[in-house]
Amino acid sequence: MHFSEGKVVVTFLHKKETNGLLCVVGIRKKANMTTPTTTPEYMLLFRGMDWDRGLSPEEIQNVMSRWIAWFDRLTEQGKARAGQPLTDKGKVISGKKGQTVLDGPFAESKETVAGYILLQVDNLDEAVEIAKECPGLDYGISVEVRLVDHLRASLFSINMVRK
Repeated sequence: MHFSEGKVVVTFLHKKETNGLLCVVGIRKKANMTTPTTTPEYMLLFRGMDWDRGLSPEEIQNVMSRWIAWFDRLTEQGKARAGQPLTDKGKVISGKKGQTVLDGPFAESKETVAGYILLQVDNLDEAVEIAKECPGLDYGISVEVRLVDHLRASLFSINMVRK
């Protein structure tokens, strides 16, 4: 059984310089989430960092408002448990013992993970239907839907406690 306690806090923030003007759109939302459950969790991974290319500040504001309304609805329905946008700043670590550290993530910008939402829904089909409603799809964002593997996670947790 998986337990969730506390509040989900999601911050949507988008900055873009357009014609010398800095447009910042942001909002912070809180939702009560205290739910013992066995309902599966699915991760929506949003790919694509350049969705706003060529959009005016007003158009960006409109798209961000649609994202916020979508997330608010999912939160109110008890389906969205967490979510965050990601920047393009970071490192990619690979190789045995992490011997290779590269600046990244510098996959093609259309493949870069731009953010995520953690859903708690009954099945993969429901998660896919929610992903199809993503406001970013109209602007080149793609959404990957993945089942969270709680079995492996719980085994990992048990091993961490023993050490």
